[in-house]
Amino acid sequence: FNKVQLTVTGDALVPESALVVCNHQSLADYFFMTLLAERCPGGLVPQVSFFTWYSVWRVPTVRTLLNVVLCDENWELSSLLCRSAFSPVRASEAPQWVVLFPEVNIWTPSAAYQQRLQAKKYCLPYYDHTLYPRYPGLLNAVGTLGNRTNIKFARVYNLTILYHSRKPPSLLQLFASTEKIAVTIDVRAMRLSSIPHRKAKLERWLEKTWLDKDRQL
Repeated sequence: FNKVQLTVTGDALVPESALVVCNHQSLADYFFMTLLAERCPGGLVPQVSFFTWYSVWRVPTVRTLLNVVLCDENWELSSLLCRSAFSPVRASEAPQWVVLFPEVNIWTPSAAYQQRLQAKKYCLPYYDHTLYPRYPGLLNAVGTLGNRTNIKFARVYNLTILYHSRKPPSLLQLFASTEKIAVTIDVRAMRLSSIPHRKAKLERWLEKTWLDKDRQL
């Protein structure tokens, strides 16, 4: 990562457990979430896990990343499976970040064009720099981490990641490129209790949040 130039803007990070939501531009996003966690002050770095493909996992193996690429956009877990999936991060004494990419798929011009056609057909909002966010995974996370019996996850970070290159880097470019990779991550912090827990309201909240993110990009 010697050639990576990471700039962090917005709200301050704190070394506490949090649910993290972010736009999705590259598989490199997974690694920048870990780099961002290392920016937390106080020397206590949160452990970063990712909630996707029906599970919570920490180390992105090649098989996991392939499964992510092929994942159904509208995947959702039952309450029982949610409690099981989140059990390790809820029980851990160390601070935890649970990261979720609501777009599920990586933004590309082709994917954006296809989604614009779908948005026109179903009267959904148009997005130019993000994909339409899917709420089921976020509903699972908010419902499990934000219930009254769990006070560990009180914070949410709404992140916007921007690669300054003409095209977001691939994993190979991230690790092997000799050129500088400039990245900005903007942080917006909020209380988890401020996010709607009901399906319809959460879906509207996510749509609006992503419209704001799209304009920001």
